[in-house]
Amino acid sequence: MKQLLPGILLVSTCLTAQTQDRTSEKREFFEKHVRPVLAQNCFACHTNSKMAGLRLDSREDILKGGKSGPAIVPGDPDKSLLVAAIREARMPKDGHLQPNQIEDLVSWVKDGAYWPENAATQAGGKPYTITQAALSCTYAIAPTSGLAIGARSVDPGTPPSETKTSPVVTIVIASAAMLNAVR
Repeated sequence: MKQLLPGILLVSTCLTAQTQDRTSEKREFFEKHVRPVLAQNCFACHTNSKMAGLRLDSREDILKGGKSGPAIVPGDPDKSLLVAAIREARMPKDGHLQPNQIEDLVSWVKDGAYWPENAATQAGGKPYTITQAALSCTYAIAPTSGLAIGARSVDPGTPPSETKTSPVVTIVIASAAMLNAVR
């Protein structure tokens, strides 16, 4: 087992780096091309007011859907009610989206409809819940009091050296978590 450990750590390090790169790409695409379209064209009717029982300000709510069912089927834009509504110009109510905006939403759904889980709050102002798993893995060596997901803020008196983790430490923590999961 001890002979396999360096190999496992190397493979897990490579996989972690690849996953982080892909997640970063998905986050960037979402923040630049998806959230702005939803915020500008959908949130007025589909957040707190829940028109047709539908909220579009969190992945959970989009997957739950409204009166007609789930708004999206991740990976399958052709089966997604949201995509059908925007393609047919039924939504948004006050006009239609630009072709590039429609393409971006279709690409987003086709690629799995990534929604960042570590945003500080949803558009409606409701804070995300910090799970014990997130605290024990992601912030394993950072102080957790005063923590705001996404902003990585901590109590004002905390020295900066205690609030940051180096990429190497992050990889070691992820590798240890993966090893524990295998056991």
